[in-house]
Amino acid sequence: AVSQETTLPQIDAEKTYFLWCSDSDGKKLRFAWLVNFKMPEMQVSVCNLEPDMRLESESLENVFVSYGAAKATDKIGEFLGKPIDGYIGSDDESFKTMINYFGGLDITVPEQIEYRSEDFTVILVKGKQNMKGDTLFKYLRYLTTLGPRGEQLRSTALLEILDRIFKPENLEKRGRYFSKISNALETDLTIVDFSSAEEGIKVLMQNGFKGRRIAESPQELIEED
Repeated sequence: AVSQETTLPQIDAEKTYFLWCSDSDGKKLRFAWLVNFKMPEMQVSVCNLEPDMRLESESLENVFVSYGAAKATDKIGEFLGKPIDGYIGSDDESFKTMINYFGGLDITVPEQIEYRSEDFTVILVKGKQNMKGDTLFKYLRYLTTLGPRGEQLRSTALLEILDRIFKPENLEKRGRYFSKISNALETDLTIVDFSSAEEGIKVLMQNGFKGRRIAESPQELIEED
């Protein structure tokens, strides 16, 4: 017989969330993603969203700036023909604060970077390194200058962020993590949403993701494999 400890509860669920970071005035989308969690496959899929992505007649950024995150989330769902389950967003400072709350994150830099602009400077060596909030923020902004390759690398960075959060050592912190997210960030996810998803969260934290996927488009993200 299989021992109780090694038997995973059968959870059949799929959730898709809109993640974003805007400037402090909410007038510009810095970066954005869709992330999809699928159980029992224990798969996570991410898709980078460009601010100028068209949602019918308007860009994602225009909808976000004009009507707010909730409307932008609804519009993405309408565009895809499948509702988005919620959103979690930050501005520049709350993004950095949240990353620092996790103790920084291990991110793989594919090649040495020396980038200077009027807005910011980022200098990084090649390889995996722990980035605090300010450095990770600058790295993600740098990736927005690289075109399609930068889109891929932003999705890769989000997968590394999720891997860092969904780890066995964080299992007992999951309630505190949700409290921090709901207090420090902008989200429509409630304690009821967290409670209903908690069994799935526990399974993912105990076991990690069995599959990771980068989708090239939002449509690809929600398609069945």
